[in-house]
Amino acid sequence: MTEDDGVPSDAVYAEVLDPKSATPSIDGKKFLFTFLMKDGPPLALVIPSQYLFPLAATCFVAANEAHAIAGKLASQQILQSEAIEVHAGEDQLNLHFRLTEMRADLPISITWGTARASWDS
Repeated sequence: MTEDDGVPSDAVYAEVLDPKSATPSIDGKKFLFTFLMKDGPPLALVIPSQYLFPLAATCFVAANEAHAIAGKLASQQILQSEAIEVHAGEDQLNLHFRLTEMRADLPISITWGTARASWDS
């Protein structure tokens, strides 16, 4: 990758082969991610927990964008849910999707105004 690719010339470039683990700190304020690298020893990155949701969303979008660039839209990954819980709050509607085979919930919140507008359209 080069600056023409949007990567600054002073950036550290290392190719990840496989994400190996993610371990929380004792207080849960950060996670230690370990990656198997193409050249060299494993890479360890510490990421504050507050950035994990935006990072996860960015990674999901990037993965599907890679399929689109490669002309393989049919290969895009779609999260599958095996169950849903709906929680009504005062200002918003909270949907919790139990993701299939991931042992995780994906929470999504929308305001009541948006929910009503979607329902009426």
